[in-house]
Amino acid sequence: MAVDQLADEHALLDLERVWVQAEVEKDADTLRRILDDRFIATFSSGRTVDKADFIALITGDPSHTMVSVDFTDQSVIVEAGAAVIVDTATMRGTRNGDPYVATARVTAVYVKRDGAWRILAEHLNALVGPS
Repeated sequence: MAVDQLADEHALLDLERVWVQAEVEKDADTLRRILDDRFIATFSSGRTVDKADFIALITGDPSHTMVSVDFTDQSVIVEAGAAVIVDTATMRGTRNGDPYVATARVTAVYVKRDGAWRILAEHLNALVGPS
């Protein structure tokens, strides 16, 4: 594996950790910085949201607190100025005071702009049983 590709993979996995931490901390400034202006998220229901709506969804609901996200089955593909990370995310938190654990298969698309990786798209598919 080329040194540049390995460095990109590490940078992307670091960015994913920053992204999750920003969601846990409801850090809108970090989300605005790391999400591409054309960012779009697609949920299992088929609902899509743009960057502004995604940030509002993550930071604006006081009844929802995300405590942690753990990743398994991570695969990283880097090709020129684009990358994809596919993994399984187990999210823990509280909604209206009730604890929850949710698992989703996540595909995130990244694009390199001006020398920095940005998150371009995310698709989450909720898993309801053994995968």
